[in-house]
Amino acid sequence: MKLAKTVIVSGLLFSSVLGSVNVGSITAMAADNAQTSARTLGPANLPKPGDTAKPITKKVINIKYVDRYGVEEKRTQFVEKSQKKIEVDSNAQEVSLSNITLPEWYVFLDSGSVKIDSNNTVTIKVKKNKVDTTGITELTPPEIITPDEQEQQSHEPQLTAPDIVTVGNPDDNKPAPSTTKSVQLKFIDKNTQKTLDKAKTIKVPNAEKSTVITEDMLPEGYQFEFGAKQATLRINSSKDGQNVIYVAVVKKSTNVATQKNVTVKFVDSKTNKVVTSGVQIFSVDGTAKSITIKSKDVPKGYQLIDGKSTITLDIKSDGSAQVKVESTKVVTPTNNNVQIQFIDKATGKAVINSSKTVQVSNSTKNVIIKKDMLPTGYQLENDMSQITLSINNKDGKKTVYVRVVKTGSEVVTKKNVTVKFVNAKTGKSIPSGIQIFQVNKEDKTITIGGKNLPSGYKLANGKNEIKLDVNKDGSVQVKVESTKAVSTPAPAPSKPNEPSKPAAKPSKRPSSARYTIQRVRITFVDQNSKDLVGYKQVTGKNSFSTKIEAPKNYAFVNEKNATIKFDKSGNKEILVFVKLMTAAPVKHVGVVTTNSGSYKRLYTLEGKMITNRALGTNSQWYTDQYAIVKGEKMYRVATNEWVKASDVK
Repeated sequence: MKLAKTVIVSGLLFSSVLGSVNVGSITAMAADNAQTSARTLGPANLPKPGDTAKPITKKVINIKYVDRYGVEEKRTQFVEKSQKKIEVDSNAQEVSLSNITLPEWYVFLDSGSVKIDSNNTVTIKVKKNKVDTTGITELTPPEIITPDEQEQQSHEPQLTAPDIVTVGNPDDNKPAPSTTKSVQLKFIDKNTQKTLDKAKTIKVPNAEKSTVITEDMLPEGYQFEFGAKQATLRINSSKDGQNVIYVAVVKKSTNVATQKNVTVKFVDSKTNKVVTSGVQIFSVDGTAKSITIKSKDVPKGYQLIDGKSTITLDIKSDGSAQVKVESTKVVTPTNNNVQIQFIDKATGKAVINSSKTVQVSNSTKNVIIKKDMLPTGYQLENDMSQITLSINNKDGKKTVYVRVVKTGSEVVTKKNVTVKFVNAKTGKSIPSGIQIFQVNKEDKTITIGGKNLPSGYKLANGKNEIKLDVNKDGSVQVKVESTKAVSTPAPAPSKPNEPSKPAAKPSKRPSSARYTIQRVRITFVDQNSKDLVGYKQVTGKNSFSTKIEAPKNYAFVNEKNATIKFDKSGNKEILVFVKLMTAAPVKHVGVVTTNSGSYKRLYTLEGKMITNRALGTNSQWYTDQYAIVKGEKMYRVATNEWVKASDVK
């Protein structure tokens, strides 16, 4: 009896701190049951003077697990590891979910306690969650999830805030801080736009910024639009400091639940690709097997093919339909005419009757001029085989100006000879040992004298000059030896720190000698469209090489083209074919959180921006793939909706 009095007093003290407490929920425990955790046990009679403590009898409750639709969970892994029964006091009417342990990766869909039915069974709603939800306090915001997407994703991992379980200490009379907050549900009739006089208050964990509202929480006679089973909604703060969630509902009498959604894809009849904003959702009767699309339903800038105003299509088994459309825009020419004007370098005037017209695509900014395009009797400067020039767009006319010289004129009567100076002893090229000399174009030999040699070197065998035949590739090789005296051992100097003088002062390199530096101009061409997509210029010495990168969002058709090798052929221009990088999705299961700031744009796998949808800031999204879209990494958050990696963390 003493034990019973102690427990009752403790209960009253606890009540004075927390406020109103149902005394009937406080039950005295026998000493031999002292190990039982403090939990709600149901009504109990207060002890009377002279009563003795009676042991509390127990009963075993069967546990049944179902999913959100009431279908029993029978997955082998879950059944083997789940808790099948629980022992409670014989007068208990509910079972607290905090006393039930779920297998790893499963979470409760309900919170608090679950009622015991007449068959001594509790039915608990659970779901599988492949994402570790530890620490996750933000849920998927409702502005981006349409009800049919919720239905499609019903078997995909969803984010659920972890249940918060408070473990109390029976011996501690101090109240634990509250871990939940009250949230008022205000229901708004979508048809009348009026607030229903049927508000409810629920408890949610303090950290949650949104929560799941299920259909059993709605007012009687109402349901979610489109017959959805639940909705994830954001918690708002009202002016008076209250937490409020606004829930849009419709009357069941409107038969919205008999509707079903059809995903319609509008495809360009020429490219067979989905057009911009070309995926739309239409609601039809639940028994409908076809859908009629009207002109007003077609995305802006497009129309039904063959001038039709309506079209009726069969609905596929996956609830989709495809409509072919065509652009309403006036087709503009894909090519432009570019006029080529040849300018005589000597006179500065246009070569008479020499202009030509070529066609290039609209996006082309440069034109390659080759020898066979030049006027008769003319050639490019420095006898180049081709040159790439920019298109001028002055006064609406596209023109390219090409400077040429007459064949046989003084400007082109010279040719370059590459002279390679080699160490006579080692047979290797010496430092600064490649120089270019200019000779008459018809010359077949070149004379190299002492004044032409690299500094610090002389001709081998004591010769003052040497005459060599010019090779077919326009080069010659000259053997030289160092002019530095060979040092011999000398006695120890009296001043160790005094540097020794050089044996001979090297002569200055003649001003006419030049390093053999080759300039290579690379023009990048799209292998599919044949458009020019970029330029790059590199310089280097003969026999050396350098690495180059393709233009942004492009890759080399042949990786060997990434290496540019320098040779003795003089300055040159080369074409390198590249291809636009295509997205290759990679499996990646996880959660991404959008950054703060403005809404985050969504894109298709083809890189097109989705104009009518975006992600809210600081919101979390389940993703199963990532891909490189036009050179930028993106994560998939819906069927064909991707968010930039730079917009999430």
